[in-house]
Amino acid sequence: MKKDLITIGEMAKLHGISTQALRFYDKHDIFKPAYIDDVNGYRYYKREQFAELDMIIFLAKMNISLEEIKKIIQSRRVESMHILFEGFLSSVNKQLEELSLVKESLETQLSRIKKYDDFTFNTCRVVYESSRAVLYNKDQTSISKKESIKEYALGIKDILKQTKRMSPLFDEIFAIKLPFTHIFNKTYHLEDKIMLFGCEDFKEHKIIPSGHFASIVFKGDIIDGETFYHKLLKWIEENDFQIIGDGLYVSIIDDCYTIDSNEYISEIQIPIKKLN
Repeated sequence: MKKDLITIGEMAKLHGISTQALRFYDKHDIFKPAYIDDVNGYRYYKREQFAELDMIIFLAKMNISLEEIKKIIQSRRVESMHILFEGFLSSVNKQLEELSLVKESLETQLSRIKKYDDFTFNTCRVVYESSRAVLYNKDQTSISKKESIKEYALGIKDILKQTKRMSPLFDEIFAIKLPFTHIFNKTYHLEDKIMLFGCEDFKEHKIIPSGHFASIVFKGDIIDGETFYHKLLKWIEENDFQIIGDGLYVSIIDDCYTIDSNEYISEIQIPIKKLN
């Protein structure tokens, strides 16, 4: 009789699982051996059991509970499996969509980090930016210098709630407006609203027009920005540029990426045109 049977070791090897898994399935009455030797307790299986074990392994990979696997195996019919597989397919498609977004997010974040590997910081330059669609947070929170980091974080949470972008993977770019009137008076003042880039799909979005911006990228956060803000204003004046609108404080790398504030990367942008 045993010559037509398969040992537990062979069965496990053929199906890419451990002998412990087969013993576990036996213990919980999910998949029983065809024969158990009364003398030594060795478990043996038949070739006819292959398909059933394959299905159990598949269901386990789909994260189905043991109790559900047991029910499915013991009562499976073509119609019930049809319904089950349709549910699996819907779940897998949803997971694929989510993974696609995660992949895109990771690629964006890696690209952002790599961009600044060999970057020259603390240097004033002119950059061209295409028009950008932004969404402001609804809660007006005064961004004071003393509490700027805390208030900035609260503003970010508020705007993510608006857009329902609650993913822990932060590939979004946030900014705060530097009002023209304060730039004109050479005071470092951050407006009371956070803005999120890339919000074309929201009807409440505003447009930052395309154009040339005086820019300085530096290591530091909102508080550190004041020093570089004044450096940029001085450079604008020395190079005969005219300020033509509101500026931006842009957070590029923050505490989502590092616990060392010296590794934070920020940018200040001020729209300009050349004086005649």
